[in-house]
Amino acid sequence: MATTNVPTRKLGKHGPEVTALGYGCMGLSSFYGKPRPDEERLKLLDHVYAAGVTNWDSADVYGDSEDLLGKYVSRRFLSANRICRPPVFIGTLPLKFTDHLPDF
Repeated sequence: MATTNVPTRKLGKHGPEVTALGYGCMGLSSFYGKPRPDEERLKLLDHVYAAGVTNWDSADVYGDSEDLLGKYVSRRFLSANRICRPPVFIGTLPLKFTDHLPDF
């Protein structure tokens, strides 16, 4: 990761330290036209990581963004010899839109 001065924050009382600036993955796969090829989108994630932003947000309603994040993490941070915790924090919301909302 590039040396940057991105401020960090602790999530909750005992949570992880994350960058105060986050990257929203919604545009990787949906809502803004046809997705770019995987290799272009993986290069974008390289750029985000190199900029020092390690707090990433995704959701299953963002098309294939979570699959792409899995591919990125496995290519960039995992090796055949070891399994380690990736140096990025990925927050996700498991939500599917339906024709009706539950009563709250």
